[in-house]
Amino acid sequence: MNWTTVATLTAACLPGILIATPAIIDTVLRRARQQPTPPARPLPPRRVLIAASMAQTTLLAAGAAALGAAFGPRVGLAQLSTDAFQTPAGALTALSAAVLGSAAMLAAYYGVFRPRLDPQTLAASEGLRQEAGLASRVLYGGVVEEVLMRWGLLPLAVWLLTFPLGAGAATFWTANLLTGLLFAALHWPAYLSAGCRPTPAFFTASVVLNTALALLYGWLFLQYGLLAAVLGHAVTHLMWSPLDRRMWRRPALPA
Repeated sequence: MNWTTVATLTAACLPGILIATPAIIDTVLRRARQQPTPPARPLPPRRVLIAASMAQTTLLAAGAAALGAAFGPRVGLAQLSTDAFQTPAGALTALSAAVLGSAAMLAAYYGVFRPRLDPQTLAASEGLRQEAGLASRVLYGGVVEEVLMRWGLLPLAVWLLTFPLGAGAATFWTANLLTGLLFAALHWPAYLSAGCRPTPAFFTASVVLNTALALLYGWLFLQYGLLAAVLGHAVTHLMWSPLDRRMWRRPALPA
């Protein structure tokens, strides 16, 4: 196992963890204070929750970095950057795929899914992203989530699926789909804690949009390495953030 890579990726996750964690904890605390029935036990102080959450996420990132370093070489998914990504043509192709894929997701969100979300869910989800801020979305979503999902869990899933399915493209895409579904589900606690209602429209939008993006990031990882997947995820938030700011608190037109 390449421990230098493990340490490098863990360190790369720290800025996103440091920026995103306070906003996440503040959302949880605010939601807890708004509950009509107070919790049976008082919550720990804010600083304790932030420190514990940072430590937990850092350990998860380190574990994912180690998983990728251990299983990635076995399934051909262990590169931070492929030779193709280091050429102008390869970098442009990866960037173009990221832009087009992100644009398709945003068109689906604003044209299909947003009009079907109830006002409470719409205000809570878009408000949560506003509170997180662009830096948090790029550094946590773009770096931390990609280390966790694409670098860590995707190679493990591919390796496990080679036993029943054998090696090949079908195995990769099955693993990419399964980790994409998990990627979608992992967004639910934060959004539900922020006040989103657990409606069919909420879960459908979350599963479809997040899974589609995960498939894109997984493909970028396969073709061009982890840095391309990070780039793709960052591009999504860079394109989405100004639209979020513009549309926040605007009612959705009926579908």
